[in-house]
Amino acid sequence: MNQLDICIQAAAEIAEGLGAPWAVGGDHDSGRAAQIDHPDGLTLEVTAPRMHPTVYVRVHAVMPAGGESFAPAPISARADRGKAIAQDVRRKLLPRYAEANTAARQHVLDAAWTKARRREAAEHLSRLLPDGRWSSGHPDDAATVTGNFPLPLPGTRQDSPVQVRALLSGSGSGATADLRIERLPLGVASKVVKVLAQAARAHRA
Repeated sequence: MNQLDICIQAAAEIAEGLGAPWAVGGDHDSGRAAQIDHPDGLTLEVTAPRMHPTVYVRVHAVMPAGGESFAPAPISARADRGKAIAQDVRRKLLPRYAEANTAARQHVLDAAWTKARRREAAEHLSRLLPDGRWSSGHPDDAATVTGNFPLPLPGTRQDSPVQVRALLSGSGSGATADLRIERLPLGVASKVVKVLAQAARAHRA
């Protein structure tokens, strides 16, 4: 028997041991794994990581995309244990899987909400900046806002090129940003610092 056949046979025996409504799924991962599906949306994946000299299968919980870190520890056993593997799955894996799946789904929803907040804030900041634009897809789904514009120097007819960059990231609600302003004229920088200082004092009051 090849690797996939071993996985499918083990999955069928485990599904039979777990009982209805668990059933072997028809979608097998690239010919290397078999799946056992539940109508509630839970899926177990059976792989054969060790083929020689003794064949071992591994059963692990399939988590929603983005929630993989919540996956409980898999079950490993000799493939010839057949239905007995289902007892380990029922006793060790399934109780933790249900709890982990709920936490993972909530995490995915929270992450999507935070990402939407960041996108909304990034779009708003980019509209405030001349030549403003924003992008996403950075690590941790961060959003970056940049803008370049000429700022008149106080008391002169010259302009100073100013760059503004705001990074919206972190695990919070998306309501904060790391702001960096480059080549800001000292007179304007002094006013910005005063405004920030006043805001800080008002927040502490």
